[in-house]
Amino acid sequence: MVNWTSWENDTSITIPVNTSFSGLFCYKIEYFDNESQLGIPDLVFVSVKPAEQPNDPKNRVITLGFFYLIYFTISLSLVIIILKKRDFL
Repeated sequence: MVNWTSWENDTSITIPVNTSFSGLFCYKIEYFDNESQLGIPDLVFVSVKPAEQPNDPKNRVITLGFFYLIYFTISLSLVIIILKKRDFL
């Protein structure tokens, strides 16, 4: 809950969002003018996702360069094995 505050037309409204808990949160924006006439309320939905843990095994990614290094090493090893079996080396 945010206390009522004054607002200038054509300016942003910034409300801090508590990101301590993950989930989908709904904020209702209500306002009134100088004559205390309520305006049309609006709803804002905010989705807060938990932060990814960098050491979590499911978040690990093999980069493309590392993938090619593995592919090259295995291919070279297989070529050497085949050439040795055929007495080329």
